[in-house]
Amino acid sequence: MPTSWSKFVCVELLGKAPYLADLFIRIPIHNNSISDRLTLSIQKGHPVFYPPSDPDPSPALLAKAQHHLLHLMLDHPHLTASFSHDRAWHLALDNMVNQHIPPQLRQDDPALSIPPGFPAGSSLFQAWNWWSQQDPEEYPHLLTAIAEHQLWTGTPGQEVDTIIQSSLKTQSFPEHILQLREETFALLEGLSWQQRLIQISGSSASTRLSWTSRKASRRYGTHPGIRIRSRGSLVVILDTSGSMSPSDLNAIFTFLPEMQQYYRQIHIVESDHQVRRSYPYQGQPPERIEGRGDTFFQPALDYVQQHFQCDAIWYVTDGRGTAPRVKSPVPLSWILCGDRPALDEMDSFPGILIPVNIPPTPGVLLS
Repeated sequence: MPTSWSKFVCVELLGKAPYLADLFIRIPIHNNSISDRLTLSIQKGHPVFYPPSDPDPSPALLAKAQHHLLHLMLDHPHLTASFSHDRAWHLALDNMVNQHIPPQLRQDDPALSIPPGFPAGSSLFQAWNWWSQQDPEEYPHLLTAIAEHQLWTGTPGQEVDTIIQSSLKTQSFPEHILQLREETFALLEGLSWQQRLIQISGSSASTRLSWTSRKASRRYGTHPGIRIRSRGSLVVILDTSGSMSPSDLNAIFTFLPEMQQYYRQIHIVESDHQVRRSYPYQGQPPERIEGRGDTFFQPALDYVQQHFQCDAIWYVTDGRGTAPRVKSPVPLSWILCGDRPALDEMDSFPGILIPVNIPPTPGVLLS
């Protein structure tokens, strides 16, 4: 049965965004409050609204409703499964919807604000790239907002697609919404694990200034001149346990030459339940790997922290092992190999999860 607040939202949307009103009336409302804000959850594949215990019909409530509805229209719950630990990705998704909510509606809610310097009219990739270069801790109100995305996790189902397709058939969508959907799908079709690592490496590999006597200063014509040197250092930990296939390991070594433009030094650490050996990467894969025992992640991470001062760590694994007990002091990426990496077992792992063989696919909601 419609309530006073839902009638308010529906009437306001009918006047301002009828395509969202059509979607809103298709979503059930559960009145058992789980937050002091209007929240969206995915229950058995179907979106469900949870209002606060005493919802106040207001512009702020209307803005929050638009926020969630735009997430659904752009298929954002589908896009988070493979990026669950990537805060830049979640912040980008929020910016994509918030910039299409009228400023007068979101002005009273910091969680719907657009951060200073954010490039207006950005595509999802541009927003993601911008956030990858920021410190999210400087925006605690936005981090609180994206915590709600955890409620999107649900069991696979087609109900979300069904109600969106029904709305598409009955309403005329604005051109910018249709364009955003097309751009997002095009991005995902071209997005690979290699591209993600290149993007991450562009922000983690750093440079430094040094003096050189080989050339004069361009500005002043004096010696010594200034030279920019890379000081990026990458450590690649290879899970050499018995569950890792040679093809997965070969895929990493095939890609590593691309990383030499970002990192001055690349070091390989082979480890299963213990560190087997380590060596500098010289542009060629090793003739053999050491290990083939069980998997234990902690020894290799401890070894890297004790022996290297690096800018980034990649852990190449299928993810089947006990979660490490400490966080990495540098960016840590888990490159997950195999057709069925243990994504559901890695919720507590520090760092970013990057599946190699499971790209994020529109229309497929992973649990």
